[in-house]
Amino acid sequence: MPTQQTRTLLSYAPKIPAFDGRAVSEHEAKLYGVWMKLNGSSADNVPTVDVLLDALEILERSPPSVVTSSQPYDESSELRDAILTKLVFGVYTHFSETLLNESIEAEAEAYWWTNIERNSWGCWCYFVQTLPLRLVRLGRKVAAIANEQNIHTFGDTFNRLAVPHVEIFNALFPSLKKRFIFPRSPLALIREECSEHHRKLQRIRDKRAEQLGCLTFLGANVRSRFETRATQPSNILWKDPKFLHDLQLIMAGDTSQAIETSDLSDTLTVLHQFLTQLLPRHVEAHHTSIRSYQRPPRWTRAWPKVFFGPPLFLLIFRSIYNNRSSIRVSLIDAKETIRGFWVQWVVEPVREILNTVRTGGESGPRVTSKEGLKSDMESLERMVISLATEKQNWSNEELKDLSQKIRQGDLTPVLEMYEDDIKKPLRSAVDIDFALEGIDKLLRSQELTFGFVGVAPSLTVLYVVGGWIRSLLGNGSRWRPGDKRRREVSLHLIRRIERLLLNAGMPIPPSESPSSDEPSSKQLPALTQGLLIVSLTHLRRYAESSLPRRSRLREGFLEDLSDLEESSFDKEEKFLIVQRMWRSWGQDLGWGCSVHR
Repeated sequence: MPTQQTRTLLSYAPKIPAFDGRAVSEHEAKLYGVWMKLNGSSADNVPTVDVLLDALEILERSPPSVVTSSQPYDESSELRDAILTKLVFGVYTHFSETLLNESIEAEAEAYWWTNIERNSWGCWCYFVQTLPLRLVRLGRKVAAIANEQNIHTFGDTFNRLAVPHVEIFNALFPSLKKRFIFPRSPLALIREECSEHHRKLQRIRDKRAEQLGCLTFLGANVRSRFETRATQPSNILWKDPKFLHDLQLIMAGDTSQAIETSDLSDTLTVLHQFLTQLLPRHVEAHHTSIRSYQRPPRWTRAWPKVFFGPPLFLLIFRSIYNNRSSIRVSLIDAKETIRGFWVQWVVEPVREILNTVRTGGESGPRVTSKEGLKSDMESLERMVISLATEKQNWSNEELKDLSQKIRQGDLTPVLEMYEDDIKKPLRSAVDIDFALEGIDKLLRSQELTFGFVGVAPSLTVLYVVGGWIRSLLGNGSRWRPGDKRRREVSLHLIRRIERLLLNAGMPIPPSESPSSDEPSSKQLPALTQGLLIVSLTHLRRYAESSLPRRSRLREGFLEDLSDLEESSFDKEEKFLIVQRMWRSWGQDLGWGCSVHR
């Protein structure tokens, strides 16, 4: 992924005029084909190494009359200069991408060792995974010592062989051989080994990041020259030997190999050597330096699973097969339990709530029914009227008035005559009915509340189980601000960027800077600038893969990252950009929430 610096430089590549249908020579047509190939070789407009080498080969085979700089500055010369400038930009871009990828690789390996060191289970797994290799190294060391002591029989090995403890320690823990800390627990030794690998990888990352920072400053100087230069051939980039010298100095790190060049043939040779010698040697040297501190190979980490996995799988399968009847019964019981929970504790209570809302609570069961209360009242009315007719000989008008009073609950006329005999058995029954009617109204008024209270526990269980299932299945490609892992990564990166800016030391002295221009007094050191680009690359990849597409959040976030990557901004300005990111995106990305580390 090209950095913002390389994208900007590529945008400054010269533009060539179209032929407009005029007659062109065969060589001009070939140069135009090279130019089109350089501009269309990849999606990022960055030519590949093979395309650059092909273009260099075509230019090297060009006739001297065409490739010499003494000829008039015509359209052919302009096309040639544009191709050479594009070639120089292409070489610079590949150097930058190589250093960036190497820094990211070293940082990823260091992060892997850090995770192993923090987890005791991870340390023990790593020890088991690498135990065969350690034993092989120990066996080779013992065999070498036996040869030195002229021990050639198996019996003499136990009687005469003397292996120093230091040699045993160095064979088992080669990365700790320079500091003998034996004896200690295996867990402590593994942690120390992980910490040592982490420190070595950080040094490699810092070295590559510092080279990347120097390249960034070199590109910033070239950019300023393109923005302020006059459009004359003497100001063409490929004719500047200082730029090529600084480029080689940064990648090779050896001033004795600096190449002084001023003509076109030397420039082509230098660019060809950069791509065929300097870049491959640098990549090979990096792989050699990092190989000893990388995580164990895939098969080394996988052999315990391959070795112990099949027997464990066979034992588990046999146990399941032998208990298949009980497992089947358990599954059926579990199915019925889930079905009963769903029907009796979710569906039915929800149905009752909906029915209560629809009917107003009049269709369900009651403490005492209206029909029962009405029957009791009619029975009481008949008994009282019969009593009044037999004892008092009341007229029809008086009986109608008594009947009306009874419907209203007034039994005073009868109770005055037969208070002791009739009060308790009849009035008590009516009072109980009226009391139950009051209780029934109270329960009816709270029936909806009782329904929600009854269904709340089952809905809570469903919510918890559903959330657990969603966490197991993941959330697909959808981005959530509350995603713990992504929030942790982005929070760690923005914190590291702010820490780099706060802890930035003094800038590189002009005598140590490979740039032809003196650095600004507020310019970041090369190491800080390189580490800043590494962190910004991680954040850019996070934004492009996780933030919602075509959203203001993503566009604004990427704009802030581009501002931070801009080398023309000083430390204070970049710190203000970081503060703006905290204010603008902190809430959306969950940076204000606590993250378990």
